[in-house]
Amino acid sequence: MLIDIRARQEKAQWQYLLEKIKACALKATDEDTATSLWAKEGGLPKGIDTQALETFWQQGPSEGNEEQLREACIALEIFGEIESPAGDKKARMNYQMKRLVEGMGSQQAQPEHALQNSINDFIALHPSTDWTERFCSGSGKNQGLGGANSRNYHPIGLADRQRCRRSRIRSNRLFWA
Repeated sequence: MLIDIRARQEKAQWQYLLEKIKACALKATDEDTATSLWAKEGGLPKGIDTQALETFWQQGPSEGNEEQLREACIALEIFGEIESPAGDKKARMNYQMKRLVEGMGSQQAQPEHALQNSINDFIALHPSTDWTERFCSGSGKNQGLGGANSRNYHPIGLADRQRCRRSRIRSNRLFWA
């Protein structure tokens, strides 16, 4: 029962975030819809930079950072286990290789924190409506952000979180043994 309530709350928070991002991107082209989306009440997921979101709302979408937006979108698609568009297959593979090389020998952030950082990076880029639509439409698929088929309505699915938790417990036991 408590898990169901928590899952609904998490789903509502991720949906609220998606609506806020859409509102920011729409502000330049459809101010009425943007204002309506922005005015909705709700809470954001933990770790989301509310100041960056507020700045995005105030300044609106920006142009000219296509490669950064593509990379940020690909990162989010990878976290959500969402297929990237066919035209970005090579960029996705390059991004994955870059992350693999960067990760060798360094301490990786927890998946949940890495995802939050990627979302915050995406927001800080002030994506246009096209990039926002790509992100929001993809987030409703598979295990994406708040999608109908997502595991426990969280970007890091329940099974993944349990696996991480078990791994931390095992490593702590080894450390303290």
